[in-house]
Amino acid sequence: MNYMTAPALIPLKELSIIDNISKLYKVSVKDIKSRNKHRKIVEARQVIMYLLRTKLKYKSKKVGLIFKRDHATVLHAVKVIENRIELGQLLINEKI
Repeated sequence: MNYMTAPALIPLKELSIIDNISKLYKVSVKDIKSRNKHRKIVEARQVIMYLLRTKLKYKSKKVGLIFKRDHATVLHAVKVIENRIELGQLLINEKI
């Protein structure tokens, strides 16, 4: 995504997280924001939701609006990622 043409209302850190995770998982931002339930896309979406909640301190409702999901879906995503981190199934770089 070209940050020079990005909408001014979207914070750069938010765009950076979404863009970096989409590249890491090799899925498009469009797919991440879609209703697609392919495992790889769902995991990327959940990781982004987790990072927006934990790193940027976004409220569940705000994260939900970004992905057109309700706050309960965001809470579930955060819980899933926290469990995977705890079990050692997923590593999250603290520098993100």
